[in-house]
Amino acid sequence: MPGIVDTSNSAYAVLRPVPINAVTLANGFWKPRMQADIDGILSFLAWLDEDDQTAPFRAYAKAARSGNDSEIPAALETLKRNLSGNHPWTASTMAWLEACAWYLHSFDNPTIRNLLDEFVDGIVAAHKSEVFLQTYYGDIYENSYDLATPGHLIQAAIAHHRVTGNIAFLECAMRVADDVCRKFKVAGHACIEMSLVELYRETGDTKYLDNARQFLEPWLRQTPEIGKGSGLFEDPWADTWCGRHVVRQPYLCAAAADYLAETDNPAFLKQMDAIWADMTTGKMQITGQIATSKMDVGAEQIVDKPFELSAGVFDLQHGSHHLGFELCEAVGNAFWNWRMLCATGKTTYADQFERVLYNGFLAHISLDGTKFHYTCALASDGNHLPRTVSSGSGHGVWCGCCPPNALRFIASIPGYMFSTSESGLWVHLYDNCRLDWHLADGSPVTIIEKTDYPWDGRISFEIQSDKTALFDFFLRIPGWCMDAIVKVNGANIDVNPRKGSYCRLQCNWNSGDVVSLELEMPILAMSADPRALDFRNKTALMRGPLVYCFEGVDNMGCDVSDICLCDGSDLKPLSGCSRDSDLYSPYAEAVGFRAVYEPDMLNGITTLQRESDSDNKESSTLMAIPYYAWDNREKSKMSVWVDHKKCPNEPGRVSE
Repeated sequence: MPGIVDTSNSAYAVLRPVPINAVTLANGFWKPRMQADIDGILSFLAWLDEDDQTAPFRAYAKAARSGNDSEIPAALETLKRNLSGNHPWTASTMAWLEACAWYLHSFDNPTIRNLLDEFVDGIVAAHKSEVFLQTYYGDIYENSYDLATPGHLIQAAIAHHRVTGNIAFLECAMRVADDVCRKFKVAGHACIEMSLVELYRETGDTKYLDNARQFLEPWLRQTPEIGKGSGLFEDPWADTWCGRHVVRQPYLCAAAADYLAETDNPAFLKQMDAIWADMTTGKMQITGQIATSKMDVGAEQIVDKPFELSAGVFDLQHGSHHLGFELCEAVGNAFWNWRMLCATGKTTYADQFERVLYNGFLAHISLDGTKFHYTCALASDGNHLPRTVSSGSGHGVWCGCCPPNALRFIASIPGYMFSTSESGLWVHLYDNCRLDWHLADGSPVTIIEKTDYPWDGRISFEIQSDKTALFDFFLRIPGWCMDAIVKVNGANIDVNPRKGSYCRLQCNWNSGDVVSLELEMPILAMSADPRALDFRNKTALMRGPLVYCFEGVDNMGCDVSDICLCDGSDLKPLSGCSRDSDLYSPYAEAVGFRAVYEPDMLNGITTLQRESDSDNKESSTLMAIPYYAWDNREKSKMSVWVDHKKCPNEPGRVSE
């Protein structure tokens, strides 16, 4: 069975996929989030039903099943009103449907399966009706948000085909794709490009790959400066409303990485390297999300100059939903880096994937999985907009795309944990789980992984096999890890587990062999490149893959915007640390803090705590929580970046 991104037959991809259903999650970090995804799926369906986006598909499904088509005219009228009102983003239903399909790869859920069957029946039947096609897409797909709806429909059909084997929806998607390819050579909102490459992989029809190349041609004309952190995400569509669009850019890059894996086109690789360097050396926030500008539609515009990173970090406007970093961008960012990892096997892409996954992405989603931030800032004065399924009356156009994007990504998480290659098995993400899959030569292999990651850096892998198996075992040593230890059956081995690399273990493996990996997890103080002027004399805390923040509810009697960490009392400079080309680098260990696991707090988190010198008894302890967990209690101030004082002899830790 193929994975989410099927590089099984991609001639120029280093890594091959492991499907979602080959990974069984045990109690750990991701299983509760997968289980909460069902509540999010049902919650968002209720919003879609209320918004009348689902009415036509339910009506056509009823007609297909019973022959009663009496509800179709009224359903089409509600759709017309919807499209002429505040909610024209029809792709939401398709992305939601993709989430349903991926979810069924992990869990046998009759409710989700019945919903999937109903909507697929309705969509297939509806697409045989000229009246529906005219209403839903318009003469030239003007109702489809610049081909995003066809793109998401194709992706949903591929996911459905991979989980059920049924071809009716896939054949419907192929007809839609054929129509799009005949009529268009450019899309206003990226999405169709990824879907066409994946449709080529699913069907073997090269016309879809060729048309994806045509849609990507304008992307090749962007001119960032390689590795200097000073190039622009220059946009060939800059005269449109979405020039430098923060979601479209990573979606285009993700599609280009897909195309690269199929063709090894050097122009695509050169362009990808340039844009990725442009982002990571000057236009990325510490949480892994792309920095946005302070324009009126700042949440959707990539900052035009490197190191101007303050929007949504220090100057959050009261109640503004514009300043911050968009949920759909986090998903697109992860898609882009995953595909580049598949194409190249380079750890830098896996590190970026993990950073945005645990920080930028998860911060948008409530712990119960049912509410979402459209944009998520790195600071709040306490008057931030609440998480909602939609962004409220009159703003659905801004955010209707975000919840189903999050739902489909979470539903597919197990498919991102492992890969295979010609030589062996690769581990990208760490969690309690069981892998039942096979090697490149078809030999079955089972891996039992046990860990409390990301709270603890100790991870073990038990290998189970019917016979001795010769393969390479690749363990990711994250770029944030200062030191790592790898052992086999309790004994040290002759390897050098360097940070920011895959540690390659070459062995004849016997059933019962145990590999242990220990990733050092000190509490680190992070600084930004000195050219980022807004971050001078500022620090942020990280432990393992997690960025931390200070939230007012945990620090009563202390204004989080006044928190100051000091050299000596709080911070011990790290020796031998060099910035290299990183936009954010550790410069000190936060020795004043201790990591404390709180099982009953925010569904179980590790907090960072230290005693405060404040005279206020209510603030006797200063506490930081993982950034992803903020805004899950009463509203209060929050900040990731706090002041840093180079004052080793000053006893105070909270500035006056």
